[in-house]
Amino acid sequence: MKSTVKHVEPDKSVPTSVADKAGFYFLSICGVLAPIPYGSNTAVAAGLIGLLLAVSLFGTPFVPPPVTRVRRLLDATILLSALLIVWTVIQALPLRSIVASGHPIPNGISPGFNLQPLQSIGYVLIPFAAFMSALTYIRDDARAITILHVLLGSGFVTTIFSITEYTLSPQTLLLQPKIHYLDAFTGTFVNPNTAASYFGVMLLLSLTLCLRQQGYVRRHRHWLSAPAGNPHLRDFLIYSLWTLVFAVALLLTKSRAGIMSSIVAVVGIASVDAFERLRRRALPARSIAIGTLAAAISVILLFALFGERVILRVANKGLLDRGRLCTYQSTWQAIQDHFWLGTGLGSFQDVFPAYRLPECGMEGYWEMAHSVYLEAWLSLGPVFFIALVIIYYQLIKTYVLGYQRRKRFRFVPLASLGILALLTLHSLVDFSLQIPGMAVVAALLLGTGAAVSLAARNGGETRTDLASGS
Repeated sequence: MKSTVKHVEPDKSVPTSVADKAGFYFLSICGVLAPIPYGSNTAVAAGLIGLLLAVSLFGTPFVPPPVTRVRRLLDATILLSALLIVWTVIQALPLRSIVASGHPIPNGISPGFNLQPLQSIGYVLIPFAAFMSALTYIRDDARAITILHVLLGSGFVTTIFSITEYTLSPQTLLLQPKIHYLDAFTGTFVNPNTAASYFGVMLLLSLTLCLRQQGYVRRHRHWLSAPAGNPHLRDFLIYSLWTLVFAVALLLTKSRAGIMSSIVAVVGIASVDAFERLRRRALPARSIAIGTLAAAISVILLFALFGERVILRVANKGLLDRGRLCTYQSTWQAIQDHFWLGTGLGSFQDVFPAYRLPECGMEGYWEMAHSVYLEAWLSLGPVFFIALVIIYYQLIKTYVLGYQRRKRFRFVPLASLGILALLTLHSLVDFSLQIPGMAVVAALLLGTGAAVSLAARNGGETRTDLASGS
């Protein structure tokens, strides 16, 4: 049967300037480098990534403007960034001592001008810069595929290196002696939970690419031919290998929340993909039934792979550590005392000791709340909810629109929804998004998904070679 997929020439109506190419290269470099040096969790590494992203953004006045839909989302991101900056400046002013309502101000929260929120806002703006750069420089499907391949390819190489190092020398990390989590696999990160977020995201991305190529392989007349003679089969095998490696790495982290969040996202993507394929051949009710059955089978298979280690950890330590639950209670007490103004970004380690409940014990030093949402609520106060509503409303609306519009390229918004779900679930009980390397990768992928979802169409698809699946 002859393929009905047509080759579409790239759209040459959008000029490519030197600034446009350079900005895209800088963005790609940031996506590759950010996770490697311990998740860029040092001032020097984070500063370098921030500098590269700033250089990328400085080129935006010299590149062609994006389409209207993308420009609106870009404007909303800029306004939200400005809101966070203004609010942070307000938090840094001596106004805090006026509105403290008689509550004691913990050490580190000075009644005078406080520099800590101003220093910490930079870490928050780094992923915003990555997201805006993606909206600016991901101009067509060809660039989207390129950046996805760059991130997956570099992630595959570093993951293979990390697994090899862990197998041969489990006490080292990036050829240096480990300091923390000596018995855990952490990839290129310090914390296994952050590594689980990263591997889960890479797993989702490679899986969606794998499912997409599987559809093309199945429609190919000689799909059993050698990979060299069937590029779709070759790509399917490559994506399958990537998916397997990232799944193994995720399993090695032993992160309960990371693995379970990834399973939920994987099952969701697999179910939507199965439903969409069945919908073309069966009645909607039957498609839903078969899709639900496929999701249940997926859960069983995934738990067969991942469940043993997760169940053992849950049996030994519970679904959540007792210390972490106690920390959430202490953080909630702090939120109640600083509800309207917040304590400022980067202040958790200074605020928490004053609210640490006796039943939490005195063992350990908590630098983070192990919940992005609780710590952000404590730090930003009511502004956190404004930012949260804007972010989720804009992203979900964008990806749903992209899934409805993009037809053959809808795997990108579908992967973006899966990544958003994974990060949302894991961030409830972890701080992975507070690690710059993880935040940059997540923002870059979500920005790419938004750029693809909102891209201008010509005849139903963006005018690029890769829009046709080649």
